[in-house]
Amino acid sequence: MGSSRVTLWGVDTVLQRSLVEAAEATVKELGNQLEVVASRDDVYVIADPVTAVKANSLIDEVRLTQTGVAESKHKTSAYCPRESFSSEEDHVGAMKVFSETYIQGDRVSVDGISVLGAPIGHEGFIDSFLEDQMQKYPLFLPRLRMMDPQMALVLLRECYLPVATHLIRMVEPAHTVPHAQRLDVQVHETYRAITGDASLALNDPGYFQPLKFGGKGFRSVAVIAPIAHYASSVQSMATLLRIVPKVGEPPDPESSHFAFDGDGVERVVKGWQTLQTSLVGGVEQCWR
Repeated sequence: MGSSRVTLWGVDTVLQRSLVEAAEATVKELGNQLEVVASRDDVYVIADPVTAVKANSLIDEVRLTQTGVAESKHKTSAYCPRESFSSEEDHVGAMKVFSETYIQGDRVSVDGISVLGAPIGHEGFIDSFLEDQMQKYPLFLPRLRMMDPQMALVLLRECYLPVATHLIRMVEPAHTVPHAQRLDVQVHETYRAITGDASLALNDPGYFQPLKFGGKGFRSVAVIAPIAHYASSVQSMATLLRIVPKVGEPPDPESSHFAFDGDGVERVVKGWQTLQTSLVGGVEQCWR
């Protein structure tokens, strides 16, 4: 008999009941493992394709009945990576499950998915996601150059500079730093255009030091990315260990939880083995 686990952050009481009821009904009917994670109005279902589709349908039904809120079906997507299946045939079968629902076409990805504003998946997907975020506000910086300088500097520092804060906490520095470096250059060039100070260097201490120390307050996103990710990893790990204690244990390639092929198993085990050293390396990189 399977089991369900529902993890919630900032979810109202009525929706909590809906999610728990739907999860329990799914497991009772299918007998498979099911994880449901929700933050406010975002809901994520983690399970095999058949169980995930059933749970998603029940969540839609129960939520509509209990709250009167209908699912925005055009926003629903699925992540079905090839590495999660032991054979190509099994993966094709899983993709067919989604094709028979309203979750189909380009809304089913084999490369990755965005979860709470952060990319999860293959390296190419993550880099593409970050690049898209870099281009999300193409008109913001040019318009600042046409504004009153004092107001433009406030908007540059308080509104544009922090756009990457969430991503540098959630995504590994190996991915974020190259994009953050370009962001730093864009912000610096815009600052110089607004102030007319063409001689100001990007590494000028007076530019990136905090306002309270007499600086301009334009911190380098690329420099703080490693320590931001490290801090987020430590904070998140404490929470994950309370919810799923086995997160702190090495994965067992023979376990049914890891239906990877040979290369997939190697990546999982290697990833766990290098977790601690990568976190320490992030701190060291921050102070180079």
